[in-house]
Amino acid sequence: MKKTLIATAIFTSAAYAEPNPAADSINTFGLELHARLSAQGGNQLASPWSIQSALAMTYAGAAAKTRDEMAATLHFGEDEAAVHAGFADIAKSLTDLAEKSREQVKKSEQQGGPNTALEINAANRLFGQDGYPFEKPFLDLVAKTYSAPLEILNFKTEPEPSRVHINNWVAKQTNDRIKDLIPADCIDTDTRLVLTNAIYIKAAWASEFHEEKEASFFVNGTEEVKAPGLINQNEYGYKKIPN
Repeated sequence: MKKTLIATAIFTSAAYAEPNPAADSINTFGLELHARLSAQGGNQLASPWSIQSALAMTYAGAAAKTRDEMAATLHFGEDEAAVHAGFADIAKSLTDLAEKSREQVKKSEQQGGPNTALEINAANRLFGQDGYPFEKPFLDLVAKTYSAPLEILNFKTEPEPSRVHINNWVAKQTNDRIKDLIPADCIDTDTRLVLTNAIYIKAAWASEFHEEKEASFFVNGTEEVKAPGLINQNEYGYKKIPN
């Protein structure tokens, strides 16, 4: 039996002054995604918030049956404005958290304490074809709510340079952690809009792991191998997903 480790983030509406429909939809979608990924086996890392943010921006520009199907899959409620406002609240709370961390580090450094601040960079952007008639209400919504401005490119005449430009933007936003996000030949002369979401997070462990020169790992849950690693023991909560 394959053992799978998948990391997801859970947002609680209790953290906000008002109920947050975006948090609820992210959690529901995230657990469903977790179930799908775990069925594939292997270790994986996914950010439901990142995925949902990108799809929420796409949803803002959808209509008719496409819009209804996206809302059902993403677990968005009938109040679309509340959903978008919820994503904005989450983004702001994470930005505020990073700022608070930087302030705490400054105070800690004065007393000789730890000096690793939390870094969170969640960047969104639209890359659109020059001259294409994008709907202004859509552009205004994603720019204001998701901080996703429209950058004009020319996919018609320069598809490959446009792809490289977008990949360079993603690499910059993620401190070069994500490179070549868009593979070759994915963008062509028919491309009109590329919607991107990039997240970079760097943080100290709340409970640091200890270095283990020779730790036991189990291949497919049965075959034991020895390898250098990190180890920590504690009690953690978990969510059991019904089959």
